[in-house]
Amino acid sequence: MQLHVAMPDLLYYLTLLCIAVGAVCANAINIYSGTMSLVALGIREMGLTLRQRRALLAVTAGVLGYIIGLVGQANVGPGSKYEYFLLLISYWIGPWLAVVLTDYWMRRGDYGDESIFYDTKYQRWQGVAAMGIGLVVSVFLFANVFSIYTGKVPEAYPQIGDITFIVGFVLTGALYYVFNMMSRRAPSPAGVAGSRA
Repeated sequence: MQLHVAMPDLLYYLTLLCIAVGAVCANAINIYSGTMSLVALGIREMGLTLRQRRALLAVTAGVLGYIIGLVGQANVGPGSKYEYFLLLISYWIGPWLAVVLTDYWMRRGDYGDESIFYDTKYQRWQGVAAMGIGLVVSVFLFANVFSIYTGKVPEAYPQIGDITFIVGFVLTGALYYVFNMMSRRAPSPAGVAGSRA
């Protein structure tokens, strides 16, 4: 409303239009990457091509995001829904980053053909398990979302604060590495069958 007082009408409406278009452009990348993640999960629609599935998932993700935004809109500041939303993002992004960066480090950045990212036959349990355990343990023990939830450690030692991101990142990275080392040592089904023959 303050903009309307300080600007002529034409400039005010052009500014609002630019803000709206900018928001769409900024979120197009988020919607596309989210859609590609869903496609990589192997979600298939009857009789639709890959391009049509991507478009359908992008529209669905956009509509869901808009609805969630309307439901969750609130003032910005300490103790607001927006602050809780940002904390929630930081809680899961730490473990997710740990899996991505640890995998990159273990492979020395060599993924060969990038089609591996979209091959639904190539499913690995190590990343999901490490991220799930790291997220649950770090939130349970270290989260400090004031009025909603306080973890066991900040409850006993409030001076530590909320270090969920750090704990989730370190724990998940370590678990992902250990899970990968364990699965490398385990004999493959083909090797077991060969040894029995």
